Amino acid sequence: MKLITRSLIGATALFGIYTAGTLVSGYIKTKNYEPDFEAAWTNAEMLSSEVAFGHTASFASLAGLFGVTVLLCAALLVVYDKFKSARSSDNKLSR
Repeated sequence: MKLITRSLIGATALFGIYTAGTLVSGYIKTKNYEPDFEAAWTNAEMLSSEVAFGHTASFASLAGLFGVTVLLCAALLVVYDKFKSARSSDNKLSR
């Protein structure tokens, strides 16, 4: 396979593993959560009337992160291929 194809597959696999791990972790935490209503009632405080909204990562930052991951996978594959070819040439010389 070509280097770019292998890098894309590797980066997609890494993103898939990360996403699956996040989903599984959230599912386990949700299934195991047991609220303690009595303790929550004793710690009741005045609620704020203001709401703070967060933000999520933009598509451009996610695409950039994916691109960097593809480049890192490509670099690792180049190093691995060089190591593998050097090792196989050493085995041929020793015979």
